[in-house]
Amino acid sequence: MNYDSNSFFQKIKLPQQYRYLLWLYALLILFFAFYRLVFHLSFSEQFYNSVTYTEILTSYFIGFRFDQIIILALLTPVLFLLPWFDITNRKVKICLSLYVYIIFPIIFLGQIADIIFYDYFNIRLNFMAYEYTGNEGINNRFVNADRFFWKFISIWFVSSALFVFLHFKILKKYLQKDIYSIKNRIIWFVCFLLLFAGGIRGRISLAPMDWGIAYFSNNHTLNQSALNGIYTLVVNYNETEHDPRLSFLDESERFRFVPHDTALAKVQQMLSGDRTVFTDKNNSLKQKISSDKRFDFQPNIIVVMMEGWSGHRTSVLGAANNLTPHFDSIANQGILFQNFYVNGLRTNYGLAATLCSYPALPGRSILKRYESKHPFISLSEILHSKGYYNLFCYGGDIAFDNMEGFFRGKKYDAFYSEQSFTYDQSFSKWGVPDHILFKRINEIVDTLPRPFQLTTLTLSNHEPFDIPDSSTIRFTGNSYSSQKANGIIYADFAIGQFMQTMRTKPIFDSTIFLFVSDHSLLESSKMSLDPNIFHIPLLIYSPKLLGDSAVRIERVGSQVDIIPTLVGLLGGEYEIESWGRDLLNLPDSDSGFAVINLWNRIGYINNNYFYFEQVGQYSKLYRNENNIFIEADTSQYKTILLQLRERLHNYTQLADQMTLPK
Repeated sequence: MNYDSNSFFQKIKLPQQYRYLLWLYALLILFFAFYRLVFHLSFSEQFYNSVTYTEILTSYFIGFRFDQIIILALLTPVLFLLPWFDITNRKVKICLSLYVYIIFPIIFLGQIADIIFYDYFNIRLNFMAYEYTGNEGINNRFVNADRFFWKFISIWFVSSALFVFLHFKILKKYLQKDIYSIKNRIIWFVCFLLLFAGGIRGRISLAPMDWGIAYFSNNHTLNQSALNGIYTLVVNYNETEHDPRLSFLDESERFRFVPHDTALAKVQQMLSGDRTVFTDKNNSLKQKISSDKRFDFQPNIIVVMMEGWSGHRTSVLGAANNLTPHFDSIANQGILFQNFYVNGLRTNYGLAATLCSYPALPGRSILKRYESKHPFISLSEILHSKGYYNLFCYGGDIAFDNMEGFFRGKKYDAFYSEQSFTYDQSFSKWGVPDHILFKRINEIVDTLPRPFQLTTLTLSNHEPFDIPDSSTIRFTGNSYSSQKANGIIYADFAIGQFMQTMRTKPIFDSTIFLFVSDHSLLESSKMSLDPNIFHIPLLIYSPKLLGDSAVRIERVGSQVDIIPTLVGLLGGEYEIESWGRDLLNLPDSDSGFAVINLWNRIGYINNNYFYFEQVGQYSKLYRNENNIFIEADTSQYKTILLQLRERLHNYTQLADQMTLPK
């Protein structure tokens, strides 16, 4: 028995306009589901082996709810206008077709952009998409080197053409002469208006559906697949109450937890030590640090910021598969900080935290905020005042993320970038591979004025993990996990070659090497914010100056602690404005702390607890048992929760407020 939808529609006296809307809605749901399938197939190796089919189906159901929000929002103008016009009028049909044929192929293109964006940033479209839209260099890289780009453009073109064809069929069948009265149309208009309102809200509860509903699985990629990139982009743009630091939020509308003076006093207390004297106690974190000079000369300093180097892939920190033998060998002759964390999960956050001792906050990095005050003194500025020559070396586009623009104002004397190399050396999507960058540094260090501070940022340990040849490849196949493993093996090999050559240099015995990650890689976790993902090594290495025995530091620290720790090692008197502390000069009773951030999620870590907060929404407390984080019953740990919340609020609020222009 054949089901006749028209017969059913006639029984309920549904006008043609609403029949058209229903079929268009159904068609769009199918196309959005198709793009979710493309997303799943593109990243299948990241979740298919670790989730059930029920979880995959659940991701489609949740995804349908997010898709529906976008679809109904875009069909709302049609709902408001179409019932009151003569649907047999040719001009009406042309205008309707133009709207549908322009809007929805653009939305489909957004779905493609969302997949490419996820491939780069491991998260659905957000405020960074606005920031990078105008960056011609990165856009060209996406087009010319992305492993998905041209395949997806073809998918977009074919699917858009099919959509246009099917819509034409629906338009032709259902936008015919309407036989129902105005009263009937009004009744159905009210019914559809209520359905649209409910669908756009996503739920019948007091609050509309939020993106948090997508976090139903322990697998990060599967959770992300349940979202809709267009939804996350729009919500991220408009979210002004809950996220204090989105890209276009007005500076005057920042979050306020406690009075500014109270936060300043509390943070000064958090950062104070027996060597520190705050010199501008009522206004800033400026302080003088004094200690006995360790050396009778000024050592050179080389800071190696290792792209995407995670603790869970570093063998000396307990990782499996022996992926980092060269780094491990160096660590066995240096000072290794074993409970160390990145402050954020983007390079621009890591640069600010490591080189400026400024924490990562929700929203734009300080590198991207041209109008902001800078409540810190950078490492290059501190060392410049002591007569150091500062050089920044990067094998990629140094204009990316405003790196050069930001650090040119921080007393760097010179910059090396992709343009400093020949065209044939830049074969990676991101620029010059690590071993070529390190080779250039080995060539120039003997020519630099003394003392010098050289900062280098690597790039090869980044998707798509371009490796120069097969000599370092240990894992066969083209899976994402194999690519990641081979990527860090190559990056480790390049560091090994770099240090092997540096040991032959006259400057080796007078140089302090500092190795730290710019950020770690975002991995799957059942926690909304997992400290283990932020875990990285910090290694300070100088066998002649600091000794060649393995030293292990157990205190909790983060990138913002690097500047005060380094100047403490050098000794002497320094003026700094830092958001960290000297990890080598804390009392035994102080186990240290770290503040971490992921988008609008912030956390405070010490050796016993981890406090997590989704800014303005909800919070959790975890017990830290050997870096295994177990959710605590807050009724039993209320005092601890309030203490950690206060410290986190004071710290993040003050860091935010002190950037506001006056």
